[in-house]
Amino acid sequence: RNKNDITQKFRVTPLSFSGWMARTPFRSTLSLQRWRAGSEVLCRSVLLVLFFLLQHLAPALVPGASSPLASWTIRYEDPHVLVVDKGSGLLTVPGIGPEKADCMLSRLRDVGYPEVTHAPHRLDRDTSGLVVVGRTPAAHRALCCQFEAREVTKHYEALVLGWPAADEGEVDQPIAKVQFEGESHARMRILQGGKGRPSLTRWRGLDRSPLA
Repeated sequence: RNKNDITQKFRVTPLSFSGWMARTPFRSTLSLQRWRAGSEVLCRSVLLVLFFLLQHLAPALVPGASSPLASWTIRYEDPHVLVVDKGSGLLTVPGIGPEKADCMLSRLRDVGYPEVTHAPHRLDRDTSGLVVVGRTPAAHRALCCQFEAREVTKHYEALVLGWPAADEGEVDQPIAKVQFEGESHARMRILQGGKGRPSLTRWRGLDRSPLA
């Protein structure tokens, strides 16, 4: 026999790991499937834990401050106004203290909109939605007047726990920022007894879905 015959005799054909497992007994293949399934569950669990830690625990180091992971997107722009889609976890305007200076307005100025210094309206930090801001003093004044005259209609969607008896209704109660004992910062709440500024909310249910 020549050298080529010997080489061909002992040549090893490349075979993928999955292909090798396909030629093993059924028990080995079943073990691999279980290992893959377990690994996928473990990876998903780890990712969910990391996401929870980053989204909730890190921002909680400074109660009431903006989350560094909170996002925003400009939905409309012209020479007079900007319409910004503010994500949850982001303050609309700066709070009290340097640790609450990070907000939607400051981030807009950081990316090239230095003229945006005020907001004619705002959304709570943990509420996501559209915010319109003026790019000129005249536009800002015009927007403020429209909100003050209640010429602007706002629509919110919320996921709530529990099913109200009625399918729709309204809440006509004054609201104001109130800080209860033990809380780190004030929150907007309904006030009894006529104190606070007037607020009317009409609501209706869109869907009733069980948790399971």
